[in-house]
Amino acid sequence: MCAVMDVKRLFISKVVELLEKERFNVSIMEGRVSCFDILAARRSFILLLKFLLNIDGLSEDQAADIKRLSSIFRAYPLIIGEKTRHFQMDDGVLYTRYGLNAITLKTFEDIIVREEYPVTLSSRGGYYVKIDREKLRRVRRERGISLGELAEHIGVSKTMVYAYEHSDQGATLLTVIKLEEYLGEDVTAVPEVFFIPALEEDYAVTVKAHHEPIFTRLEEIGFEIQPIKRAPFDAVTKSEDDSILTKVDRRPERTLREIRLFKEISDLSGRSAFVVAESSDAKESVDGLPVIKLTELGRMETSAELLETLASRC
Repeated sequence: MCAVMDVKRLFISKVVELLEKERFNVSIMEGRVSCFDILAARRSFILLLKFLLNIDGLSEDQAADIKRLSSIFRAYPLIIGEKTRHFQMDDGVLYTRYGLNAITLKTFEDIIVREEYPVTLSSRGGYYVKIDREKLRRVRRERGISLGELAEHIGVSKTMVYAYEHSDQGATLLTVIKLEEYLGEDVTAVPEVFFIPALEEDYAVTVKAHHEPIFTRLEEIGFEIQPIKRAPFDAVTKSEDDSILTKVDRRPERTLREIRLFKEISDLSGRSAFVVAESSDAKESVDGLPVIKLTELGRMETSAELLETLASRC
């Protein structure tokens, strides 16, 4: 286990160095219970990164957490790894696990530093390449080449060529090379590496017992609450105009390390944030974050009242 953690730390340090060199602001979750390891931002481009030596170690629950946070932060999630259960991962190949893209460290570097994107995808049947179907159809017709002629030259059936032109049917790398040599055109479609995945409809969170009355109270005064698992905060408090990161802490001034990380995440993601303090003598703000005492929250009657209080304490 220690050896695995050492390799992971080395992974993270290399990525942090790379990102900072490319002028990203970076926040590291190292040593904390979180579904992601790094949040990085360069202007409005936000990355949410998870490191797994074996990408098959990603669970469906972890993937759902990552998708939820990606939606909240408007961030692009990526899994960075070295191997699968059965083999080493190859550079220049895009893998997927539970709807999330996964790549090697070298591939990540190629994308971020050199803007070289992978064109090969991995599936259960092996590696394949996506074809730009509209371009293939247009080029073939412009050159007066029939489906049968093209099929014969590249060694596939006419039905398969038709599928290349009218569906998302992938092809082997050798087939694509033959296609491009015969047509004299690049017909490879670059897969989408950066995207915000769709949310899981059945995403469910077991709320901690001492958080329940707090979240219930926020709902009573007009907010929608989205509890969050495995993250450095506990929920997202949603108003009509904003989604506010929310952390529950007994006495936030005594957990400054956690509060500073929470503030980093708020700043990098561009999301407002506040702390609900369970202690009645907590300060009104900690490290630049507004704090609402539980006793204060109990007296509030509207969401506007809470928002006004937060604004006065920023």
